[in-house]
Amino acid sequence: MFEQYENIVNQYNIQVRNFYKGRGAILIDTDLGLKLLKEVKLQEDKITFIYHLQEILRDQGFYIDTMLKTKDGELIVREDHKKYVIKDWIEGREIYFNDKKEVLIAVKHLAKLHSVNLQSIKKCIYERFDKGDSMLDALTRHNKELIRMRNSIKRMGSWSEFDLLYLESFDYYYMEAKKAICLINKTIEEATRCQNLRKVIIHGQYNHHNLIFDDSNKLHIFNFDYAAYHLPIIDLYSMIRKTMEKNDWDVKFGLEAVDEYTKVYCLNKQELELMAYLLMYPEKFWKISNYYFNLNKAWKPKQTLVKLRKLVAQEDKKRCFIERLIHYIKC
Repeated sequence: MFEQYENIVNQYNIQVRNFYKGRGAILIDTDLGLKLLKEVKLQEDKITFIYHLQEILRDQGFYIDTMLKTKDGELIVREDHKKYVIKDWIEGREIYFNDKKEVLIAVKHLAKLHSVNLQSIKKCIYERFDKGDSMLDALTRHNKELIRMRNSIKRMGSWSEFDLLYLESFDYYYMEAKKAICLINKTIEEATRCQNLRKVIIHGQYNHHNLIFDDSNKLHIFNFDYAAYHLPIIDLYSMIRKTMEKNDWDVKFGLEAVDEYTKVYCLNKQELELMAYLLMYPEKFWKISNYYFNLNKAWKPKQTLVKLRKLVAQEDKKRCFIERLIHYIKC
C-alpha cells in the first residue's frame, strides 16, 4: 500500500526499513532515524523560508522537524501534480496543558524562539509573510459569522438544548466580542503611533499538536507551516488561552506563565494589553458555534453542548483572570 511513495523516498539519501501511517502523514523508519513524508500545499518561497528559519533554530539548540534535501539539493519532490517534503521526526507525546512544569518549559521555549536573531535571513524575505493586518480582519469576520449563526437558529422551527443555550448566551458573548475588538483597535492605533508594536517570526500554531516531548523529556517544536512575521503576542495568547481553558482559568498559573515568558522576551505595556484584549474576545464561543453550524448532517454531537456548557460555567473565572492580568500589566 506504500508503493506509491517509493519513487519519492528514492530521491533522498536514506535507506528505508518500513513505512507507517501516522499524524495525517506517512512515517518512515530509515537508517537515519524516523522521518515523516508529508504532502504540502505551500508556495515554494514559503517552504524555502521555513527551511532557512529551521536551520537557524536548529543551530541555536531547538529540537525541530527540519526538512531534508534530496540528492539534487531540492526541498520538494513533485509526484502526480503534488508536492512532498520529508522531515526529521521523533516518537513522543503531546504536551500536557495541565502540567505546570511542561507549560512553563513550552512558554520559555516560545520566548527564546521570538528572541532568535534573524540577520542571516534577508528582511525582504520574511516580510513577504507579514500578517500584521490579519488579526482584526479575522475577528471582524468572526463577529459577522456569529450574527449569521444566531439568525440561522432563530429561523429554525424547533430548538435543541444547544440552540436554547446558544441564544441565551449570545448577547453576552457578542457584546464581549465587540468590546474586545474596540479595545484591540484602540491599542493598536496608540501603539503604532508610539512605535511600540514589534514584529518577530512567530510559529503560528503553537499548540499541543505541535509541542512534543520525547522520552528524555526534551521539547520538540513541529510544523512551521504557519510561521509568519507578526506580533509575538499572537503565539503567547494562543498558548495562554489553551492553558487557561484546560486549567479552569487558574489566575496564579496563568500569571506565572506570562511572567516566565517575559523573563526571556520582554513585552511592553501595550503589547501585554493587546494580549489581554485578545483573551477577552470569546474565541472559544466562536469556535464552538462555527463547528456546530458547519456540520453537514442533521445529527449534532452532544459534545458541542458539553463544550458550550463548560464555556459558560468558566466565564466568571475567565473574567477574573483578565482583570488580574490587566492589574498585573499596570503594576
